[in-house]
Amino acid sequence: MDILVLCDQAKKTARNWAKNQLPTIKNKVKPLKNFPDEIILDGLVNNWFELFDEKIKNRQEKFYLAQTASAIKKVEVSVYRKALKKVGKKQLNCWGIDEKQRNLLLGDTATPGLLEVAGRADSLFLRFLQASYFSPQLLDNQPAKQKSFAVINKLFPKESGDISLGLINISQQNCWFSEEQSSLLFQRYLKILSSFFSDLNYKKIVKKQKAIEKIYSQCLRSGFPIVLTPPLETSQFEPYLDPELRISFRDKKTKNQEKTFQTLKKNLSGIIKNKQIEQRDIFLVNPIVSFGVNLVFCGTAQEKPEIVIFLREQKESYDKALPTIVNKFMAAAINETTVEKMSLFLTIFHEIFHLTGENSPCLKNLIKKTSGKLGLRDALETEAEILYRPWLLKMSESKKLFGHKEQWAYAMTASSLQALKDLPENNSYFKAACYTLNELFAQKIVYLKNKQFYIKKENNYQDFSYAQNQLVKNYLLALKKNNFPSVSYLLANLKPNKQLCSAISFLKAS
Repeated sequence: MDILVLCDQAKKTARNWAKNQLPTIKNKVKPLKNFPDEIILDGLVNNWFELFDEKIKNRQEKFYLAQTASAIKKVEVSVYRKALKKVGKKQLNCWGIDEKQRNLLLGDTATPGLLEVAGRADSLFLRFLQASYFSPQLLDNQPAKQKSFAVINKLFPKESGDISLGLINISQQNCWFSEEQSSLLFQRYLKILSSFFSDLNYKKIVKKQKAIEKIYSQCLRSGFPIVLTPPLETSQFEPYLDPELRISFRDKKTKNQEKTFQTLKKNLSGIIKNKQIEQRDIFLVNPIVSFGVNLVFCGTAQEKPEIVIFLREQKESYDKALPTIVNKFMAAAINETTVEKMSLFLTIFHEIFHLTGENSPCLKNLIKKTSGKLGLRDALETEAEILYRPWLLKMSESKKLFGHKEQWAYAMTASSLQALKDLPENNSYFKAACYTLNELFAQKIVYLKNKQFYIKKENNYQDFSYAQNQLVKNYLLALKKNNFPSVSYLLANLKPNKQLCSAISFLKAS
């Protein structure tokens, strides 16, 4: 049985359990009564809170839903436990792990395994979320330079301490680790991660964060089959890192797939000559369970310190939906398999072009220039979404990428339309999609006719390519020069213009 089949079984079991809880959930969260059951279940089971979050204003209700998602997650984990306990060596090998690694995941009567210990990130995140909702002063009233994970450890010592103790205990079970370099490296990683969840000194925690990023990269490159994603990003309460632990597997199939994308990266870096693109590797993983911030937002990918694509989330969020958009609404004939493949490539291109770091002086100056109207995440996602597009088109023209330029133009456009159809207006990906499409609709390079979206195709889609280049140029002027017209243009185009509003209304009504 393929690991993704097991993932589907776990989600199905969790969904059935959640379905039985729907009357109680709707009774406690009144706005959900206006949503179809399937949307509510998608949001809670797949952790897509953006499906209904905009309509729920009451923070008590929001917090209750996060707690509910944690309960659903426990049902999901129980499926993995049962499966891991009963399968033989052959099936374990199919999933990419061996018996020692199974023990590492399950633990024993004396020492809880990684499945249980990582699950404790839910409790820590819920406490963190509770504070950000109801006692924000606890997080806000800290010296600016000291706003780090040390504050979270200090405020919630039991929850972070439980994770720290669990990780160090696992690392001390030598019988769960082999003498292979990758296994010993993962063992050392657990020790460093344990200290990260216990340290109260903000100066030390910043150094440990860098050490974690370094050894996490080393673990990925070593080929160890279990991937434990640590807290790396901020979304709930900037600038604090979101509590998170995410368990994934890597098997022979994913490692072979990675070779395709390493070649892609090599071809791209040969054209652009960018060190950041050259230095980061691309990894594909099969996510098993995702704890912590993943209760309310389960990302499909990660851009640092390496590019990691979480294949199940990618498949559920984008690969399944994009062919529907293309086949139903786009005036282009692209078969479903090709569109699904393009969907994965679009995500990887997006992650590759996360080139400006969160601490970039240019980015900080840009946000300051907008008086805070431009959020950090808005800027980062808009940058990644627009920068890759001209280069992707050039690669397709030079035959360094499968598919024709026309197909990629339609796939990119459909990807942006998908975000506009499915996401709320305050979502960073929605804003990024607006930036990619506003000008195209305003100039009628992309237009709606007879319930189909067309792209102006004269001279091999020259206008489409030119518009992409101009959007990149404007963004870079805003970022690097803080050019006032460019900054104003950027802000204005993070919202849909009149033509794009009509397109969104059509999509939502269809």
